[in-house]
Amino acid sequence: MAMGISMSTNFDADRKVWAGMKKQVLYDPNASIGQVIYSRLSSNLKNIIQINDSEGITFTNEDVLTMSVRIALSLQEKEVKQTDFIGIMSSNTSYLMPLCYGLFFTNIPFHPVDATFTKDVVAHCWSKTRPKILFCDGSVFNIVKEVSEELKLNCEIYVIKDKVEGAKHIEDLFEDRGFSERLFYPEDISSGNNTAVVVCSSGSVGLPKAVTISHRSLTTMCSF
Repeated sequence: MAMGISMSTNFDADRKVWAGMKKQVLYDPNASIGQVIYSRLSSNLKNIIQINDSEGITFTNEDVLTMSVRIALSLQEKEVKQTDFIGIMSSNTSYLMPLCYGLFFTNIPFHPVDATFTKDVVAHCWSKTRPKILFCDGSVFNIVKEVSEELKLNCEIYVIKDKVEGAKHIEDLFEDRGFSERLFYPEDISSGNNTAVVVCSSGSVGLPKAVTISHRSLTTMCSF
């Protein structure tokens, strides 16, 4: 006899909310998502975590961990704070994962925007968070530069994918830090409610809205 999978749900009539069955949360509610990711990467260093067929690049957990730690250390050297924001305008490219993980390791919230957004839409989004550093694909470098100038952000711009003559590249942040890398551990957060990332709504009705996601929301997702 075929056995079905029970997908129990319940409806709270007072709150008017449908919910799935409750799951046990595995992580400290005040742990950062960076600490959870660091632990998982460290426990299986040789496992392959990413295969990018279009770019012909394969990364192991160790590769991603090393790049993420170096990005985190670079940001610490630049004295970017947890109250600042980082802007990202990129497609799903090979270096996007270590960039995001490096930001999670330092608890610096980031604000990604879709690589197909127009200059006016990007300017609208980043006017809310005013990023301290920008990362982008080479194909949208000019848009990002124009937005930075328009908003008077006066910030560094790093290219993630492809090369742009005269522009900084994310690989510039991959310098071997030696002993500092071996001593590194993701920073603590004061509360699991701290913002980890700001995402954009679809913009199907007007301009995109900024939606904040907390560390606790992300660590809870990792429990499933």
